Amino acid sequence: MKSWLLLVLALLLAGPASAQEYLSGQLIDPAGRTVAISRISARGVLSGVAGGREVAFEFAELRKIEYLGDRTCRATTRQGKTLLVEKAELRTPGQHKRVLYWTLDPATRQEREFVLGNQSFHTLSFSGKPGRVKTNPRTGQPFPPDYLFDPFTGESLQWRNPGD
Repeated sequence: MKSWLLLVLALLLAGPASAQEYLSGQLIDPAGRTVAISRISARGVLSGVAGGREVAFEFAELRKIEYLGDRTCRATTRQGKTLLVEKAELRTPGQHKRVLYWTLDPATRQEREFVLGNQSFHTLSFSGKPGRVKTNPRTGQPFPPDYLFDPFTGESLQWRNPGD
């Protein structure tokens, strides 16, 4: 009984993190190399000043962020509106505040975690629907939304909600 209560308590405390919504996407680094992002938090935020007023956009609202240098970004919303954001900052709500993203390591077939910073990208494009991730149903390994098959096993991929 005591261990069951501890398990329920642990699940309740971990609840919000397991309900995290993710997007997939693509990152072009400053050297022009393209990296497929298997997942990045849909709740990540681009904040700064646009048109003389403070703005904040969740990644789920954006199609693309281009880093222009000197803490300035050009943001394109999912509706196609483009804004110049100065004093730009990328962050994730919560205690960490760092924006993390994951890529698939072809050698190990595992996800690798990276920290996203203003100087670490030229263009960041988001795809997929927030809250849904394309995965291998047998292994649970996530993949970018344009993949139809697991490139390592050949198995057909399926959409799932994180935490399922």
